[in-house]
Amino acid sequence: MEGPYADVDKKSLQEKIRDKRKQMIQVANLYGFTSLITVQHSQELDVLLNEYSRENLSSISSC
Repeated sequence: MEGPYADVDKKSLQEKIRDKRKQMIQVANLYGFTSLITVQHSQELDVLLNEYSRENLSSISSC
């Protein structure tokens, strides 16, 4: 796995995704879905989800 979460194992990455999603929803409820801070949380969540997808694809292709 590459990127900022390269050293994170799969379970920990799932936890980070869950936590970031929860944070994003809380921020969106406070500041709105189009606020800059909500968009930043969304982008951070995208990075985590992309890393998770890459990890799953690499484990599937190595079988």
